[in-house]
Amino acid sequence: MKPNFEIAMYLAQATGASIVTDSAFRWREILRAARPRAGAPPARLRQLAEKFADATFLFPDNPDRIIQLAREGILSGYHKLFGEMFRYLAAVEDHGPRPNFEAGLASRFVSTHTAAQNALRKRGDVGNDGRISCVFAPTGIQDNTINRLLLMSSSEHHLPMVPMAFYIQRMSA
Repeated sequence: MKPNFEIAMYLAQATGASIVTDSAFRWREILRAARPRAGAPPARLRQLAEKFADATFLFPDNPDRIIQLAREGILSGYHKLFGEMFRYLAAVEDHGPRPNFEAGLASRFVSTHTAAQNALRKRGDVGNDGRISCVFAPTGIQDNTINRLLLMSSSEHHLPMVPMAFYIQRMSA
């Protein structure tokens, strides 16, 4: 439940990050803020969102093991893919949609995810299975209060919105 919604939004916009939560309450707040405004363009990355919803993720339990996996580059494909997703969503309003690029991201997610999860399971990593829901709002995730706070803090280099957010949910045993 921490940080609260306002702090999560403020930090994400100020630092150029996306939001990741495992709180159902916080996720509902994010979904409310992600509702498209009247006349908004259609949501982006629908195919990718469907692939995420269908996928099962193994989340290792041991923090030291997670650091080791990062050092070995086992999960590095996710990092590159998420970076491309973020840059695309942050600029799609200015540059226009690219349906072929979006389809490519979805297919690359499937291959990246399959390879990474197979590597984790082959190594016998202990962890929890879970799912990830995502929101790629057409006009981003926005909250007027947060935008006012950013303006009042004299922030010159912040995002006008949060392009994407993720909800991690543990699967029932």
